[in-house]
Amino acid sequence: MRILSLVLVLSTFAAGCIQKGDEFRDALPHSDDLTVRVPQDGSSEAGAHAYALIGQRAVLYQATRDISRAINGGVYILLSVLEDIVSYPPATVTADQATWGPHTPALSPLTWRMIVNKVGESDYTFSLDARPKNGDDTTWVAILSGDSHLVAGTRLSSGTLIAHCDEAHALDEYEFRCTGQVTADWDVTGSPRTVVVAFRGWTDGGVFSTPIDADYSYLENDDLSGEFAFGASADLDDDGSLPESIVVTSRWDASGAGRGDASASSGDIPVAIGSVTVTECWDSSFGRSFYTDSADLAPTEGDPAACVFADAEVPEGE
Repeated sequence: MRILSLVLVLSTFAAGCIQKGDEFRDALPHSDDLTVRVPQDGSSEAGAHAYALIGQRAVLYQATRDISRAINGGVYILLSVLEDIVSYPPATVTADQATWGPHTPALSPLTWRMIVNKVGESDYTFSLDARPKNGDDTTWVAILSGDSHLVAGTRLSSGTLIAHCDEAHALDEYEFRCTGQVTADWDVTGSPRTVVVAFRGWTDGGVFSTPIDADYSYLENDDLSGEFAFGASADLDDDGSLPESIVVTSRWDASGAGRGDASASSGDIPVAIGSVTVTECWDSSFGRSFYTDSADLAPTEGDPAACVFADAEVPEGE
């Protein structure tokens, strides 16, 4: 009987530790929380036409798909290290803190640790830190940090995640090629699900070698209708001249049919023109149903009555 009682006590204690570890783990952002989901049909012919015709794949729909793919890939890279670390049991757990590591992966020049602090009944802060393999405790650098609010008894959370690319790059330019800062706000605690991300002075050390400022926002309703907006300062004709301010907003209903509105201003666009706007609508198969623009870039075609959203939504260029 005494042995049975001891087993029960130890089991209860172990369960409590697991729950505590899970609580801190659940407070962290997950890849799904920051994923942008744009409707798709699985076709591989996307992007085949610079200018679509009625019934062909809508250009603004495909642009939205392409941007969302790039963003989701960046989110996966950003969070994959974090998720790998916390897939293991924490090294220490107290009532208000869980710590993973320090740990040095094989052949890695860096040592890692993850610290999650409980700062309120349902509120947390977190930091993914790295230091040189042979560094001491004064050399820790925050690579990812943020705060979150967790709905009790669920994995549903809201919060802010910051990627400190400048600091990471200074720590090890080969491991961390990006520079600048990325700030992501997410909320999956209800409907709509929202994600808002800001890139400031950001480069990836590859394709985006010139620092850019860019913003995107994403909204997803329970029926999977949604909205995605993206804005950036970029050289559209890629001739090394002044960058244009571009904004693309796409909306879609539960069937996937939608409307995209885009604007470009500044840069090489003549002052007399001011800005160029483009509107394109697509059906539930993502084929173009209407197109028009303000600069005769392509002929107007289709019927505006075919648009599932009647009104344009073109934010002012930055």
